Amino acid sequence: MSRRLLSMQGDRVLTALWDDGRIIECSVDERVPAFLGRIYLAKVDHIVPSISGAFLSAGDQKLYYSLKENPLPVAVSCKREGMITQGDEIVVQVTKEALKTKEPGAGSALQIEGRYCVVMMEPAGKQPKTKILLSRKITEATFREKISEEAEALEEVKQLFEAVSLRGFSLSVMIRTNAAEVSSDLALDEISVCCRQLQTVLSTAAFRSSGSLLWQPLPAYISAIRDTSLNGLESIVCDNEELLNEVKNALDECKGSEGLTYLLYQDSSYPMRKCYNLDTTIEKALKSKVYLSSGAYLIIEQTEALVAIDVNTGKAIASGRKKENQDSYFYRINLEAAKEILYQLRLRNLSGMILVDFINMTDHALEDALMEELSLLARKDPVHTRIVDITALGLVEITRKKIREPLDKQLKIC
Repeated sequence: MSRRLLSMQGDRVLTALWDDGRIIECSVDERVPAFLGRIYLAKVDHIVPSISGAFLSAGDQKLYYSLKENPLPVAVSCKREGMITQGDEIVVQVTKEALKTKEPGAGSALQIEGRYCVVMMEPAGKQPKTKILLSRKITEATFREKISEEAEALEEVKQLFEAVSLRGFSLSVMIRTNAAEVSSDLALDEISVCCRQLQTVLSTAAFRSSGSLLWQPLPAYISAIRDTSLNGLESIVCDNEELLNEVKNALDECKGSEGLTYLLYQDSSYPMRKCYNLDTTIEKALKSKVYLSSGAYLIIEQTEALVAIDVNTGKAIASGRKKENQDSYFYRINLEAAKEILYQLRLRNLSGMILVDFINMTDHALEDALMEELSLLARKDPVHTRIVDITALGLVEITRKKIREPLDKQLKIC
């Protein structure tokens, strides 16, 4: 059984997932509603044709809007139909955090995300339509067919489609993996709620002043708990009563959270962070060297372009060679390394292109077995992780979807 842990880290919130006796996820967030995903009524300050973009203002917040990626604006007041000019007011959603000197990115494909679904607008092309999409991890054919038909038949879905199609958009409803863990009625109820929220955003924008915040997501530390699979989630443990009450009140409004247990950790003589090895785990996650029980070790290095991981035999090689075939022994070390690598990717929240230099093996059958094991481990990661192939240089290429900044960068902000 797993537990979600919450603890104050200065004026921020440290969230961790404890499972099978160790921390497997960790993040640090501001104690405010998330900035990424906010929907604003923004004003076009100026357009820069050379970069095919525009700069917007939403109150005090400045945003960058790519004209290439967003050919169709959600206009409230536009001088020219289907195009934006300086002074126009458009509805946008924050899609990218600020990066160094770059402004946060914003787009017109609005979406509302829940525990079981994501309701989103997409440029329609020739003919607007409603699409019901399902997570690839939902494999039961009967469930897929049933919930697709029922979702498309919802009155809220039909009403929202009418609203977005008038603006030249299609409507997509993505049914998330968590939906397979509950009754279809619960998932359908949430789809209806998300549709009504997006409908409200579109219908009220014209009556709001420029710069208004039209919708905002939950704080990241609450949405992380909301999105955790309920299968095996035993409780939420927090060492701050005010924070625990805040989380409980927010999750009480999310469908499917009724069975969660909320525990306040109060043992001052043995703090929660020590009880669950939180600080020790974070300290180790900030180091580049990771030791394995066999005596081998990993070197994990982050660069601007990729993450490089090197598997070294270390002290393991001395005794192993004498006892068994060299390839078989290297395979056992590589297998141990593979499990630790997938664990470290999730713990450190590493993403993008990842190159792993395993110990070379001459037996191709063992090499194939290692790749198969990596694929099985990758499927357990809630963040989409793909084992691509072995390169010509013998490096294993992995890609992992970027959801947020790596753990070390999150901690640097503290």
